[in-house]
Amino acid sequence: MRMRRIACFAVAATVLMAFGVARAQQTPAIAPLTISAAAPSSVVPGVDSPVTGRPLAQTEKQTTARTGADGTQFTSIWETHRYRDVEGRVRTTKSSVQHDGSSRIMSDTIDDPVARLHITLNATAKTATVYHAPETTNARKLAEPVSQEKIAERKKAATERQASPQLKYGFNREKLPSKQIAGVYAEGERITMTVPAGAQDNDREFTIVTETWTSPELKTMLYRSTQDPHFGNMTDEVTELSRADPDPSLFQVPAGYKVQEITPKTARLQ
Repeated sequence: MRMRRIACFAVAATVLMAFGVARAQQTPAIAPLTISAAAPSSVVPGVDSPVTGRPLAQTEKQTTARTGADGTQFTSIWETHRYRDVEGRVRTTKSSVQHDGSSRIMSDTIDDPVARLHITLNATAKTATVYHAPETTNARKLAEPVSQEKIAERKKAATERQASPQLKYGFNREKLPSKQIAGVYAEGERITMTVPAGAQDNDREFTIVTETWTSPELKTMLYRSTQDPHFGNMTDEVTELSRADPDPSLFQVPAGYKVQEITPKTARLQ
């Protein structure tokens, strides 16, 4: 049943992302990009889709609140510092805020579209993993010819999926009035998703409401709230924003770090 729940939630999340909820992310993803050295990609988000000419430095606060069956309140707070220079380089540092007010860095990454690098920093170990992204190529030229047998298998699988009963999610998308957030003009939208009974082991249908405000000028998410009776309510808001070009040192590996270089060639050998 747990696997079924996870699978259903994944489907719902995928559809929401198709509607543009998840990454206004284009804002860099709240969860920093993780690249597997064993499976390099020819297209690297953040490297192949930079936002140029719109520098910024922003602080985001993400709060998730959930109420247990006995009334206990569970609250988690994350803070993200995001920097973007005029050439599209992005530094994203995400920290978990503890109950005593202290914070712990959970991830620290640099995406450099100019040098085509994705860098993961570890401040505790003083290490940096530098992934050299390959040049993008035309996927059609790289694709292998598909046999008639494979085409028949895909058609059969598609027919079987259509024949099997499907739980239907409901979606409604609407524009919200524009407003100023952190001194920046923002446009908003609300997406309401109706989860059918049985999709997540629920005995009745329920709704998930997500409201998002983004800056069309800066191409960044400024505020998002999600009301989800299953997983809790979350708010993600930009509390500080500067439009000055950040210090160039933020997009470089700090001095004294041990560097591991990973290229598409060496990644395939691992």
